[in-house]
Amino acid sequence: MSALAEDIFPDSSDSRPMIEQMVIKGRYWWLAGKLLPDAPDSITTGYSQAQLDWCARNEADIWGFFLQNTDLYTIDADIIKNYIGEGPKTEGMPEGSPGNIGAWVGWQIVKKYVRDHSDLQPVDVMRVPARALFEGSKYKPK
Repeated sequence: MSALAEDIFPDSSDSRPMIEQMVIKGRYWWLAGKLLPDAPDSITTGYSQAQLDWCARNEADIWGFFLQNTDLYTIDADIIKNYIGEGPKTEGMPEGSPGNIGAWVGWQIVKKYVRDHSDLQPVDVMRVPARALFEGSKYKPK
């Protein structure tokens, strides 16, 4: 489904700040969930249920890590790939953290935005500029 979503809405994240890339990647996960509403999140994200549970339990800490230890607006490809690249874990984060944690955070940002803008259709959500979506989400997990 992610490949289909990228065909319909081409990935425009190259050379963008990390937070925008996180939102763009998370938006694909969100759309895959919309296209496969009965599929478990482990199918649409590629995470195991244990990884999803870890992320849910640690959401505030994950976001706090990003705020304290990263520049959300960096365009440094080496830093970005650590957070949105595939891998068994994310370097610098606690044991149990899955790889591609930035896409997971982006997915949470998109879900928050959609909750606050429930009048939007999926096509509208996919077309909102990533930075506007991030800022409009007012994402602050507790």
